[in-house]
Parts: sequence; structure tokens; C-alpha cells
Amino acid sequence: MNTCAWFFTMRSGTADEASAFFDSIAFNDLWSRVEPGQ
Repeated sequence: MNTCAWFFTMRSGTADEASAFFDSIAFNDLWSRVEPGQ
């Protein structure tokens, strides 16, 4: 099963910015091979 997570930045009661993260086997494989930038 694939899952995802949404993160919202709220401003004045509305969503100002949104980011989604998808959890899958392919993404986990990629993430295990790279280092996040700073």
C-alpha cells in the first residue's frame, strides 16, 4: 500500500503553501541513495 502525507503552512486561516510527500518503494530506494541538500 502507498501512503502520502500533506503539510500545510497556514496564513490568516487559509492554506498559504502545501507540500505532499509520497511513500512508495521507488521513493524509498531513491532516498536511500541520496543525501538531502542544505
